[in-house]
Amino acid sequence: CGIVHGTVDQVDTSEIFHQFQDWFERMKEKGNSELAAWTNEQKQLFIDWFNGLKDILSQNAETNILNKIHDIEVEIGELLQLKTINKSSVVGAINELADNYNKVATDYDNYGIARKAEWRRQNGTIFRKSALSNPDARGNYQSQQLIYYAENGTTAVKTQQWAYTYDNRDNETSETLISEVFH
Repeated sequence: CGIVHGTVDQVDTSEIFHQFQDWFERMKEKGNSELAAWTNEQKQLFIDWFNGLKDILSQNAETNILNKIHDIEVEIGELLQLKTINKSSVVGAINELADNYNKVATDYDNYGIARKAEWRRQNGTIFRKSALSNPDARGNYQSQQLIYYAENGTTAVKTQQWAYTYDNRDNETSETLISEVFH
């Protein structure tokens, strides 16, 4: 069609091109200024971190590092001081305390008291075994052995011997740890 062809050939696109160029330059400047601000902020954070590291590693680096280690040990304690079986990490020890164990009791006496019991982890491995022994004339068990097992459920890692005393009404009056052996 001649009318459309003539109109399209005669349209001046330079104004549209200049508007696009202007918009593109403004976006480029905005992006460059935002990038420069972010770069400066990150550079300052790195410089601050590096200067802090230099302070720690200054003339007396070994003493500073040992002091930092000591501060951490005082704050969280030493792993060997944990009373739990899991001593590989504080998180592991806390999880051990929070875990739910399934108890299986066996070897019942004439009074219905289980002389043996096992506590199993959710994965089925043994966490702890208990054995009551040395009953008095009234059937109160005066000794208990507890054996704790590693995650594999077969390696004993700790054995405890407990002693119990009772009053004349068969109420437990004391529970005393006699021995504790780490394997």
